[in-house]
Amino acid sequence: MLERGLQPDFSAQALDELARITGPAQAADKSIRDLRTLLWCSIDNDDSRDLDQLSVADAHGSGSGSDVKLLVSVADVDALVSKGSPLDRHAAVNTTSVYTPAAIFPMLPERLSTDLTSLADQQDRLSIVIECVVSSDGRLTSALHTTTFYGQPLVSWTPALGAQAYEVQWSKTSYPFKPESFPGSTFKGSMETGTSAVLPVGPGTWYYRVRGYDYSLPTAVQQMSWSDPQKLVVAKPKFKIVTPPKTKFKVVGKTK
Repeated sequence: MLERGLQPDFSAQALDELARITGPAQAADKSIRDLRTLLWCSIDNDDSRDLDQLSVADAHGSGSGSDVKLLVSVADVDALVSKGSPLDRHAAVNTTSVYTPAAIFPMLPERLSTDLTSLADQQDRLSIVIECVVSSDGRLTSALHTTTFYGQPLVSWTPALGAQAYEVQWSKTSYPFKPESFPGSTFKGSMETGTSAVLPVGPGTWYYRVRGYDYSLPTAVQQMSWSDPQKLVVAKPKFKIVTPPKTKFKVVGKTK
């Protein structure tokens, strides 16, 4: 381990940090969604205790040809381990658990990976959830997330298979979704050829949705399904830009 620049043991500071963690992270933010009623599943063995990822899928819409909404849940270790802390630095060096014939060198202490952050059955745990929508013919139409921005937000999405362009709309409400017009235009939203866009919205809570366009298909079926509305918060900056004073220069000496 040492020869390869890895850390075989946790430092005393990392163990002290672990000892100060008294239990699993609690949902202090009221905006956190409660998804415990969904039928989450894991691909791990029945006796596995280190569950860091779960998934669930459901029909998105009605009818036999409806899209499928897929949610992937990843254990939120960051809720207990602060960035730059001894435990975080250890994980940053090793980047993964190292398996050798002699021993296993875990990236995180077992108390975290198999208990306090593990997405085990009948245990309340915080997680990061990525939501994807897959069309009836297997095309990924969106993969979005929620975050907080200062100033006009840049949002991005996973490319949809076959899409040459994307339509983005934003609204002040999620349901009903009421698209706002682009400033100076009557068009509801914007068209993008890439997989990101800067939304021209001011401070407040907003919702946006995305759908792809496959121009190789007949006109009537070029539009893919809309993604579910995704929440984003645009906060007022807590800082101001100060213009530095103009500096006066004095030239000394002769010039030719």
